[in-house]
Amino acid sequence: MSDDDLHLAGVLGELVRLGFRRAALTLLRERGGISVYVPADPQTGQPLVDLIGMDAARALAGLYGGDHVEIASRNAMATAKQRILRDVAAGASGTNALALKHGVSSRHVRAVVENARPDPRQLDMLEMFERT
Repeated sequence: MSDDDLHLAGVLGELVRLGFRRAALTLLRERGGISVYVPADPQTGQPLVDLIGMDAARALAGLYGGDHVEIASRNAMATAKQRILRDVAAGASGTNALALKHGVSSRHVRAVVENARPDPRQLDMLEMFERT
């Protein structure tokens, strides 16, 4: 998975922020795009526990126990990223406005924009070939 997977929104982002990156990526891969039940009291043998492990399931239970939560799909996350970058390139500004427009967190918008900036330490591919 790419570095972009570290900038997940919603339930997946919460898992990453709580230190359960692998569990978030597993949920994204295995259940992305559907609703998942988060038991209030996770137990061995429950589908969520079997999928992401007891510790991650307990962390989610502390936030969403007893509820069904929507897991974003990979395509939806990629599409939101593309739309955010398109809006920024067209001159849109305001992290909160972009977050509301695209249904993601303002933290996600900042991460998308920051990761899209070229690293000044990297050479442009054409520039690299011209030097040889």
